[in-house]
Amino acid sequence: MLGTTLMPVTLANASIDTLQTGIPAGGLPKTFRDAINITSCLRIRYLWIDSLCIVQDDKADWEREAARMAEVY
Repeated sequence: MLGTTLMPVTLANASIDTLQTGIPAGGLPKTFRDAINITSCLRIRYLWIDSLCIVQDDKADWEREAARMAEVY
């Protein structure tokens, strides 16, 4: 459908338990799926997507993880 966009999945306190059991690929935006596919083809085991790796509604988690980003990137 033209003009329809998929809302990105984000990690929040309310979604932690659900997301830890798995995220259906079809529920992810195309850019996320493409990044996952490329990472897999390159045989890279982990992919950092901020909205899935940092609890978005937790200021302390943001501060802790933002301080570590240089290690990840």
